[in-house]
Amino acid sequence: MSRPNSRTVPASEEALRALYGADGSILLDFRVDILQDGIKSKEVSLAPGGTVSLSADADIKRTCALGLYEPVNLLTDEIRPVMLVRSASGTGISTGTIKSWAQFDALGMSWAELEDAGLIFDSGGAMALEIAHEDPQWAEYPLGIFIPTTQKKVMEGAGVTYQIEAYDRTVILMEDAIDEPLYFAGGTSYLSNIESVLVSAGAASVVVEDEVQTILPASREFDIGTTKMDIINELLAEINFSPIFCDENGNFIIRKAETGTSGEVTHTYEADELSVIKWDTELEDDLYSVPNVFIAVCANPDMDTDLRSVYVNDDENSIFSTVRRGRRIVGEIYQPEQISSQSDLDAYVARQAYLRTQEASETITFITALMPTHGLNDLVQIVHPTAVGLFRETEWEMELSAEGSMTHMAKRAVGIYA
Repeated sequence: MSRPNSRTVPASEEALRALYGADGSILLDFRVDILQDGIKSKEVSLAPGGTVSLSADADIKRTCALGLYEPVNLLTDEIRPVMLVRSASGTGISTGTIKSWAQFDALGMSWAELEDAGLIFDSGGAMALEIAHEDPQWAEYPLGIFIPTTQKKVMEGAGVTYQIEAYDRTVILMEDAIDEPLYFAGGTSYLSNIESVLVSAGAASVVVEDEVQTILPASREFDIGTTKMDIINELLAEINFSPIFCDENGNFIIRKAETGTSGEVTHTYEADELSVIKWDTELEDDLYSVPNVFIAVCANPDMDTDLRSVYVNDDENSIFSTVRRGRRIVGEIYQPEQISSQSDLDAYVARQAYLRTQEASETITFITALMPTHGLNDLVQIVHPTAVGLFRETEWEMELSAEGSMTHMAKRAVGIYA
């Protein structure tokens, strides 16, 4: 398992200027790579109408639906949509040989013009002309690696396309389940146990972004038929990590949960002269019956002691707090199977408080130009007549078209979780 930090590397300044159209119009293109055993085997053309989507709340977070002009092998192929952004233009020089007087006459140039253009004679005495031409540079943005699950042949007139629905590589964790009880001994590492499940499912590219030494406080057994995704996500939740997901390069990512206003702002959208945010923006509130008291209990007979933690939102800056509402509203009782320590349980219940409060916070839906640098749970700053502030992105969808747009859904970042 690899250990480097794989959080999205910021695009170069030149590439960002190209995305924002700072130097004029934005020139985009798309292609789809076909992969076999993780290695690119060929490129295929993309038919109009495709999309790539991400939903932070879904088990399989990244999906795509697209059309190709040739079929894929559902048993062996993976697909990788790639967005290409023209980021710079250079000048290339090519040399063309003039093989006949007819070609010479077709140029319509005098001897003086030919000499100025760099006319030369090669070793065989043939005339050759160096011609300058544009040499555009393209920045490539992979949008995910997907396993196709369905393929439908569509005939329209004389044309044929293959409409494909596909899921990111975490689908293998959802489809795979243990066929005998799975036992983890007390005192073993959470991360080592998670990695062993990933290996058993054939997850070849795993990046652990955050290392912890947390160990299982007692032995653990999972029943036959439990999916490997459920096993992994249950163990991750107990150490306050995000559910497993795949990034734009198809890596399985293991990282600590980012909540509230924690982490760096990854994108800023302002209504200015370089704005890529459009005006049809919507806001929605859902404030009904949001708890401000959260309780978690871990009572496992195999552990040395029972643990209990209570999180009270008494922050006067929070509209949901006991101070602002003047009463306590107790939510569901959370009962994790195991927790390594009291401090881990305190962090666990605080995270549940954040998730429940964030769920009911102000939601914004907005549309931008295509921005392929978005990932999972990005912290986005909005400066717009409709809304100003920090928002945690929960969903986005990109249209795979040079004329397409990108729809985002985000919730106002709440700061009750530290």
